[in-house]
Amino acid sequence: MAAAAIPTWTGVQMMVFGLELLHVDEATRNRRYLSTNLTTFKNHYGPHPYHAARVWQELCTSDTVQAKVPERFTTKRHVKYFLMALNFLKEYKRVRPLATTFSVNRETAGEWSWYFVYRISALKATTITWPGNWQGHIYIVSLDGTDFEIQEPTDPVMRKAKIWFSKKHDGPGVTYEIAMHLWEDRCVHAFYTGGSGAMNDMGAFRHPRGLKNKMPYGTKAIADKGYRGEEVDDGIISLHNLLDSDEVRTFKSRARARHENFNGRLKRYGVLEGTFRHHVDKHETCFNAVLVLCQYEMGGALEHRTILSDV
Repeated sequence: MAAAAIPTWTGVQMMVFGLELLHVDEATRNRRYLSTNLTTFKNHYGPHPYHAARVWQELCTSDTVQAKVPERFTTKRHVKYFLMALNFLKEYKRVRPLATTFSVNRETAGEWSWYFVYRISALKATTITWPGNWQGHIYIVSLDGTDFEIQEPTDPVMRKAKIWFSKKHDGPGVTYEIAMHLWEDRCVHAFYTGGSGAMNDMGAFRHPRGLKNKMPYGTKAIADKGYRGEEVDDGIISLHNLLDSDEVRTFKSRARARHENFNGRLKRYGVLEGTFRHHVDKHETCFNAVLVLCQYEMGGALEHRTILSDV
């Protein structure tokens, strides 16, 4: 006997169900403008409902073992838990208010939120990928390291460890190296470098898992002065240069602004915006999950207009 098909959720269905969980009834939804309903959904869950539906479908059909949700966990009740995980990432609530919002007990809220956070995070393997063909471009990516605040990790020997110190936050933090495609709307590289004081930008770039080992010969990454040493070494990094033409200077400026915009998009999620209160080992999982959600938000921006036109 053939296996039953996994129910497909549209953007409309995801939005309606998500708003129902927030106790926005049908009469209220119908009285509002569509833009108001969309804003309410995004304020509580993060992505547009169309992109939330895409992520859910990917979890149900993924070939990545760590991301794949078993068929028995694809019911409407589990879609509720999926939305609860999105709400956790967006608002970073503690377990008790999270459980209250979604009318579940604390054990269910904690267990299922992390269940889906881990699986969304695992989609990074197929979502954040390095292109095989750069179509002859010389400038291919913008590059930057970004810091996030954490609570001071405990150490059995030292009360404070310098490897966690972030100059940006004047306290403990972790750093990620991020590269954005210059010719497409997507992130192509994200590397967790560890504690903010453990490795500077150049150290992360030259790390075996860093960007330097991915750069094709003859290509350049646009970056800030934190990467100045690499510019002298072999010209892989392109910085602000007074000798640049007006066109090149404008191009670099826009690339940097676009990268900062993406960093800001990441920090619109509460789990990355303030101080991360969970164990530091879980930060990379949450970062990867948010990274995946932001990547989905950047793609298919026009498709949702048709899908939501009948709301």
